[in-house]
Amino acid sequence: MSTLRLADWSSDRYYFEFEPSTCRFTRTRLAQPRSSMLGLVGHAQLLRVGWRTKMLVAVYAHGGRMQLSVGHSTWPLYADGLSIVHREGTFTSELTIRLDPGAPLRIRYVHADNLLRIIDSTYDQLDFELMNLPANLEGYTETPEADLLALWDGSAGPRAGATGVPGDPGSDGGKAQHLG
Repeated sequence: MSTLRLADWSSDRYYFEFEPSTCRFTRTRLAQPRSSMLGLVGHAQLLRVGWRTKMLVAVYAHGGRMQLSVGHSTWPLYADGLSIVHREGTFTSELTIRLDPGAPLRIRYVHADNLLRIIDSTYDQLDFELMNLPANLEGYTETPEADLLALWDGSAGPRAGATGVPGDPGSDGGKAQHLG
């Protein structure tokens, strides 16, 4: 089994250790906010999909392909016939994924930023996309797979102006740390 490290989409203070063959994961808190993407091979977000139910949505590089995982289901992001539809509502959105000719997977999730949406008069679509990974999934498929693979090869350097931060799994002085 090879465990992957995925950046938490909604917080620079966390990352996920993710097992792609089982879709099991753990969410780990960093001592300091993340300052680089070294050692990270994708993004993930834990979504509230019911009263007490949460589900992980992840986009990551694995085995030379970009993958999409929702709950315990996984698809190649660039598979022929893969359809991703995101419908935004006021406080919840619906994500539908279908790989022809199969039955669709449909989830309704609560937005991660509902309070901000109410109190911030400057809140816009960009804010929504920055807080909700599923809102970006359709757009990922418009980017060439090779570009995403290059971005998520685990060797992305620090963000502009960032320095190494102790406790950041990706900040290791230029030596990517891969679990496995």
